Amino acid sequence: MILGVATCIVIMIVKSSLALSLGLVGALSIVRFRAAIKEPEELVYLFLIIAAGLGCGAGQLKITIVGIIFALLIIFVYSIFLKRIKIKNTDSLNLAIIINQNITDSNITKIIDDIKKISNELSFVSMSRTKDTTNINLDIYPKKFENLVKITNSIKNHYKNSKVIIARGNDLSL
Repeated sequence: MILGVATCIVIMIVKSSLALSLGLVGALSIVRFRAAIKEPEELVYLFLIIAAGLGCGAGQLKITIVGIIFALLIIFVYSIFLKRIKIKNTDSLNLAIIINQNITDSNITKIIDDIKKISNELSFVSMSRTKDTTNINLDIYPKKFENLVKITNSIKNHYKNSKVIIARGNDLSL
């Protein structure tokens, strides 16, 4: 919704001026981000800031102020809505467990059950087994950070030749 508001502001400002529209194309063509934008939400906020700057620079203060206030109202309502449905952690964590010994199916089930206890949600990604190694990859939404330490310690205590890797989002690389 915020992208729509920002686009509306830009179109209302440049619709009557060929010079502004050509200037906008030129300005956007030279913008270069040095850091990768990981979330689409970040890009929408950047576009909203560009729209505000364009509106103020073109002297279209009424359109810009109304549009920015409307966008801020949407952001505020959205944040209240998220708090109300109690989404505290929208990022999943990738959990990779590498055990350098052959373990039984019941041990794998116990590990997954223990992880379910500390997670709001758990989804299976992959598992691979060889004669000497078992790899389990899961996406989890932990209830508390401290629980991650407990589960890694528990796995290390049961399986001395194991490795546990926790990564945010899709940043897991083995």
